[in-house]
Amino acid sequence: MVLEITTVGGPGCGSVFSIDDITLRPCGPTVTASLQEYTTTVVEECEGGTAPFILNGFMSAGLNDPLSIWQQSSDTGKTWFDIPGATDSRYVIPTAADNGVNLYRMAIAERVNFSSTKCRTFSNSIWINLHPKPAHQPTANLIGCLNKDLILRVPTPAKRYSWSGPNGFQANVTSTAIIPNVQIQDAGLYTVLLESDYGCTTVDSFNLNVFPSTTIQVTKEFNVCEGQTIQFDATGGNTFQWTPATGLSSATIANPRLTPRDSSVYMVLTTNSYGCKDSAYVSVNIFRKPVANAGPDINIIRGDTASLKAFVSGTGIQFSWSPVQFMNNPLIITPIVFPPDAIQYTLTARSMVGCPGAEDRVIVKVFDDLFVPNAFTPNGDGLNDVFRIFPIEGYTLSRLSIYNRWGKMIFNTTDPNIGWDGNINQKLQEPGTYIYYLDWTSPAGKSLVKKGTMQLIM
Repeated sequence: MVLEITTVGGPGCGSVFSIDDITLRPCGPTVTASLQEYTTTVVEECEGGTAPFILNGFMSAGLNDPLSIWQQSSDTGKTWFDIPGATDSRYVIPTAADNGVNLYRMAIAERVNFSSTKCRTFSNSIWINLHPKPAHQPTANLIGCLNKDLILRVPTPAKRYSWSGPNGFQANVTSTAIIPNVQIQDAGLYTVLLESDYGCTTVDSFNLNVFPSTTIQVTKEFNVCEGQTIQFDATGGNTFQWTPATGLSSATIANPRLTPRDSSVYMVLTTNSYGCKDSAYVSVNIFRKPVANAGPDINIIRGDTASLKAFVSGTGIQFSWSPVQFMNNPLIITPIVFPPDAIQYTLTARSMVGCPGAEDRVIVKVFDDLFVPNAFTPNGDGLNDVFRIFPIEGYTLSRLSIYNRWGKMIFNTTDPNIGWDGNINQKLQEPGTYIYYLDWTSPAGKSLVKKGTMQLIM
């Protein structure tokens, strides 16, 4: 076949034309396909229907010895396959057809060249989309407990749920329905109709048996001091299960012991001989035991002050100092003290929630003054060879300077471990009187200055 397209020349230079798709098909009679009892060629149905799908084909006159066959496509018409034996104008689609979209059509041709697919003429396509029903669950046997609410659940997702059962029970809710305050007359068969898109439905059923219920009895709250042991005591069933099991002497008895470390909540589940259950929660509140720390011992110079470095901790505690003499404020945990002589202070922490108390002590030593040697002998005999100041514990050296008789500074340090060995530029100085200047800081941060003379003796 040769197809020529020409244009008729006109004014201007050149000619143009456009062309659309051209489809060539075998020449033959008209072929149509229809679905019996349907007025459309696209059908949305649910799987497993009892009524079969019946296809009817029609061909007009034009073939001497026609032959027909029905074809099927499951990929929206991209590929087609002959249905073995489906050579009549009427074809009954098996009800076991796969879910999803299936297309059907009739193909006709002369018998002599029927095997050549290029010589066939095809009907319109019939679309049959079979939608799956909600998944069916096997019949379940449920236990209902007298005077308890029963929750009915179905795990299958659906668009709509319709529940029905004995004693006039009806519910059109979600996948969960509730039978309140179960009674003997509520026993029997319950059904739930599950409906998906396109109206596909499945019916599931449940057999409900009603038995005596159980009610658990347990102390709901324990307040316990840190380190103490408590014992739970639950009643009301045959078996018990505690969670979490951490720290319990046993998680499967009614009265386990527990030495809790932290506040927590436990759940206990009890089950009676019929399988009816009940649960309860038990709160355990830990009261931290009192801790008292009066701080390190302190040294001060008489007339000086110091702050006690104490602290307390625990649940619901009060503290007190004893004695309260020479203390600026005994109501605070870090008071300032200024005793004239050595003294011992006691810090007591008392629990307001019934836990054992605690106490600690701190000693404040009082010195008349900082000891400064009045002489030293740098003769290398290992005795008193260095002029050094040893501050009282808690005091810090800010500066130690030494001057000669003419007021010239010949030694200076801020390290209490370093003293003057009598040398200047590695030359031993002459015996005589030297002046020292001492600056130190008290535990309270007060600067103290002391100066005087000392002798260098050979």
